[in-house]
Amino acid sequence: MVITSPPYGDSRTTVAYGEYSSFGLEWTSDLNSFGQIDYKIDQESIGKVGEINPNIQNSEILQNTLEKIKLNNDKRAKDVLHFFNGYLNALKNVVKNLNENGRVCFVVGNRTVGGVQIPMDQITADFFAMLGLNFKNIFVRDILNKVMPLKNSPTNKSGVTKKTMLNEYIVIFRK
Repeated sequence: MVITSPPYGDSRTTVAYGEYSSFGLEWTSDLNSFGQIDYKIDQESIGKVGEINPNIQNSEILQNTLEKIKLNNDKRAKDVLHFFNGYLNALKNVVKNLNENGRVCFVVGNRTVGGVQIPMDQITADFFAMLGLNFKNIFVRDILNKVMPLKNSPTNKSGVTKKTMLNEYIVIFRK
């Protein structure tokens, strides 16, 4: 079973995952068979520019979302594409290492980029189905105790606010 909460998007605008995982990485560094790697996860996220996995085109939900973001900001649409390209490749590795009848539980959030909410729960479900897993459920969980404010000003224009994430989604699949 794999239970995790992956990054919700490119690391420049989300939680500094390296900060939160650094203690665990220090404790397990001797288990790394590739030697010591000075990888700065908060600067080099899974959304690095690289060859696009052709299977990413199979997610209609992702393609529609990218088109909406592109209308507002082509550069951010490319950032999101590269993030999800890396994400798909990471999920491929998870599935490859999952035992028969194994389960994955991914806790994700549907963040907003350029005024467009990204349905990461649906995209994650698309990807896992594309990789041959069987859908079990998506549970919605309210975020009751959050550090971030309920609203922010993503445009930095005074008085123009948007709601921040209020829910997380637990996406469950079985091999």
